[in-house]
Amino acid sequence: MRWTRLLAVLFLFSSLMIGCSGEKEEDEGKQEPAKQTEESAESSDSKEGKPGLAIPEPFNPKPKPAIPKPFIPPKPPVPDVKILQPSKDETVIRIPDKVLFDFDSSELRSEAYPVLEKIAESLNNSEGYEVKIEGHTDSKGSDSYNMKLSKDRAEAVRKALVDRYGVSPDILTAVGLGESQPVAPNDTEKNRQKNRRVEIKVQPKQ
Repeated sequence: MRWTRLLAVLFLFSSLMIGCSGEKEEDEGKQEPAKQTEESAESSDSKEGKPGLAIPEPFNPKPKPAIPKPFIPPKPPVPDVKILQPSKDETVIRIPDKVLFDFDSSELRSEAYPVLEKIAESLNNSEGYEVKIEGHTDSKGSDSYNMKLSKDRAEAVRKALVDRYGVSPDILTAVGLGESQPVAPNDTEKNRQKNRRVEIKVQPKQ
């Protein structure tokens, strides 16, 4: 009888132990996915950055704008050529017509090319400038004739600078102003000669 009771107690104790062991395994099995979820979340945070934290953008300094090469006017190739500086940024090269053309002609003389070559060298060694070539006449002749002659002379200078000496045509413009802008009264031959001229005006691009 005593053995029967003892066996019954042992059986009951064994059953309780087995039951507790099964519940513990179930609890551990339930907790495992949660642990995996946490690990997955941590891995995702490490790749994408934790929410709420701004990712700094890479520092890309802006390149500094290129400094234009200054225009350095040539030394006057012949005494009659004048280099004027009406303002800090503007240079005017004044060339009498007798240096460039025969009387009443728009065809360049051979003596004109060394003068234009020096000017072209200065233009080709500078950047960031625009050049206006102006033709001027005295008051003799009709307005229409003088306007055409001055335009043709300015264009002849522009063409020589481009075709012979490689100055960019994009920076050059040629205009004829006829007798409209004299630098001296047209009352003597000496003064009229001053008015017959070509002016090359160099200034920074607008």
